[in-house]
Amino acid sequence: MQIAGTACNGLEALAMMDEGPVDLIITDIMMPQMTGLELIREIKERNPYTKFIILSGYEEFKYVREGISLGVENYLLKPVNMDELEATIKHMQRDWEQEEIRQIQMDQSWRILRNNILQRWANETIDAKEFRERAQLLEIPMNKSSYCAAALRIVGDDEGNDPQIHLAGIAEKCELLGNQGLPDGCGVICFPDQEGDIMVLFVSARTEDFDEWQLQALSRMKQAVAEDTGARAWGIIGQSESTYLGFPKSCKSVKLWLQNHLFMDGDTFIMLVESEEDANLRQEKPGPAMEQFHKLLRDGESTEVDRFIDEFFMVEGKERCFPRTPFFNSAIQLMLAAKELEKTPDYGEIFGPLSRIHSLSKLKQLDFRIHPGGFLESVLKSDWVGLKNFEFLFSTSDAYIITRNTILYNLGLIFLGLVLAVTLAIIMNELLNKRLAKIYQTAMFMPYFLSWVIISYFVFSFLSVEKGVFNQIITYFGGDPVSWYSETGYWPYFLILLGLWKGAGYGSVVYLAAIAGIDRSYYEAAMIDGATKWKQIRYITLPLLRPLMIILTILAIGGIFRSDFGLFYQVPRDSGALYPVTNVIDTFVYRGLTIMGDTGMSTATGLYQSVVGLILVLLANYAVRKIEKDYAVF
Repeated sequence: MQIAGTACNGLEALAMMDEGPVDLIITDIMMPQMTGLELIREIKERNPYTKFIILSGYEEFKYVREGISLGVENYLLKPVNMDELEATIKHMQRDWEQEEIRQIQMDQSWRILRNNILQRWANETIDAKEFRERAQLLEIPMNKSSYCAAALRIVGDDEGNDPQIHLAGIAEKCELLGNQGLPDGCGVICFPDQEGDIMVLFVSARTEDFDEWQLQALSRMKQAVAEDTGARAWGIIGQSESTYLGFPKSCKSVKLWLQNHLFMDGDTFIMLVESEEDANLRQEKPGPAMEQFHKLLRDGESTEVDRFIDEFFMVEGKERCFPRTPFFNSAIQLMLAAKELEKTPDYGEIFGPLSRIHSLSKLKQLDFRIHPGGFLESVLKSDWVGLKNFEFLFSTSDAYIITRNTILYNLGLIFLGLVLAVTLAIIMNELLNKRLAKIYQTAMFMPYFLSWVIISYFVFSFLSVEKGVFNQIITYFGGDPVSWYSETGYWPYFLILLGLWKGAGYGSVVYLAAIAGIDRSYYEAAMIDGATKWKQIRYITLPLLRPLMIILTILAIGGIFRSDFGLFYQVPRDSGALYPVTNVIDTFVYRGLTIMGDTGMSTATGLYQSVVGLILVLLANYAVRKIEKDYAVF
C-alpha cells in the first residue's frame, strides 16, 4: 500500500480523484468548502468501490451516523489512536485480498463454464436452445459471417506426458495473443478439448474461406506455446462455415485430419485441411518383410532389429506429414510378431502407447523386440522414470482444490454416514411390527443397488433449468429459475445428501445385524431396573456397537483419498462450472487420462492414494490403541 496524495479540503480531494481512483480515503468529517459527507457522496457516484474512514470529534457524532449510512468502514475519534487506525487498515486490506481471490475464482469459473460449453458445441452434444442462451451469457459471437475451426496439437518430450503443459492456461494465453492486431469484425476464441488439443475459433464479419490474419494469429500462438513449454506445436486450419451452426462441422474436419496423419520430425508447421499436400498422403505404404524380421528376432540380433525398424520407417522426400493408418498397421504387425515369440506376452503393451503417438520418430521408439522372460522381464528392462508420473498431480494449480474436496467430502460422508447408519439401525430394531421393519429396511437398502447414472437422471429431473421440479415450484411462487448446474454453492450439500442417501441403507444393515447379536438378557435386566428405551440405547446398544463402529471407521479412513467416481462425475453431469466443488482426485485423474492417455500417471496416483490410506489407517489404529487397546484392529 502507498499514499496516493493528500488534500487540504474536500474540493481539492475531489480534483485529485479526476487523476485516477483510489482504494481508501481517510477524511475529516468537517472541512471548509466541502464537508466529508459531501465528499463521500460525490466519490461514491464516481467510484462505488472506494472505501472511507472518517475522523471526527465528540461533538460531530450526529454526522458520523449519517456517514455510516453511506457505507463508511469505520470512524475514529480525534486525537487519532494510531494502533486503531493501523488495525482498521489491516482489516480492510484482508477484505481487499479476499475480494481479489473471489474475483479470480469467478473468472476461473466463467472460463471453465465457457470451455465446457464450447467443447459441447464442437462435439454437438448441447441443445441448440441451451447453447444460444449460454452463448449470450458467455460472449460467444453468433451473428458473424464466417466461422472457422483450427487446432494446435501440442507434443511434449513424451508425446503429451508433460506435467508442465496445462491446457487451460495455454488456451487462455493463446486467446490473448490471437486477438492482437486483428482486422475489424474479427475475433479469436481458444479452448482445450478432451484430446489434449487447443481448439481455436476464428470468427469474421467477412465471408472469405481463408484469410491471412488467421495464419498470423495461429503462428503467434504456436510460437508462444513453444517458448513457454518447450513443446512442439502443429497448427491445422479447417474449412470456413457461414453460420455458427457450421462450426462443429469445421471442428470435425480438423480433428479427422489429425486422426489420420502423423507428423514428420523437424520444424513444426501450419497446414490447411484442404491443402494440395493431401494428395501425396493417399499412397499406401508396402508391408514389412516379415520373414526377414522373424529371422532377426529368432537370432536375437537386437542391433539388426533396430536397423530393420529404422530402414522400414525411413521416408524419403520432403513431405511434412504422412498417413497414419499404413504406418500404424505395419507397427502393430511387427509388434505382434515379436509378442508371439514370448512365453507370456502382454498385448496391452502394443495398443496402449499408440493413442499418444503423433510423430514418426515416436513410432520408431516402440518396443519391437522379444522379451523371453515375458512381462516380468519387460518391466525390469523398462526405463526408470523416477517421480515423473507423480509430478502431474502435484505440479498442477488444482492440487489444493482436489485434495481439499476429496478429504472434506470423505470426512463428511464417513462421520455423518456413521451417525445416520447407526440411528437407522436402532430405529428399525425398535420397530415392533417386523413386517413393517422389513419393508423399511428394503426401501433404505434399495438405493445402494442403483447406478449413479440412473441417479443422475433422477437428479436432473429435479434440477433441470427448464423442466426441473425445483424450478417449476420456484416459478410457480413467482421466483426466477435457478441454473443449478452452474451454481457451485448448492452442490456440496447435494453431493453429501446423495452420498448419505445411497450408502446409509447398507451401513444400517451391518449395524442392525450387530444389534441382533446382542444378548437380550442385557435389555431384560435393564427393564427390570426401570431403564427407559433411551437409557437402554445409551448404556447397552451404543457401547456394544462401539468396537464395530471403530473398526469400520478406521477402514473408511483408509479410503479417505478415494472418492465415489459416479457421485462426483455422473451426478453433476461433468459441468465445468462446478469443477471448483466437484473436482476430486479420481475425476481429475480421469480427465487427465482421457486427455493424455497416460496410464502411468493414473497408476502413480492410485499408488499415492493407497500409501496415504495405509498411513492413515495405521495412525487411526495407533490413536485407538492409546485410548482403548481392546478396540484396535491390530
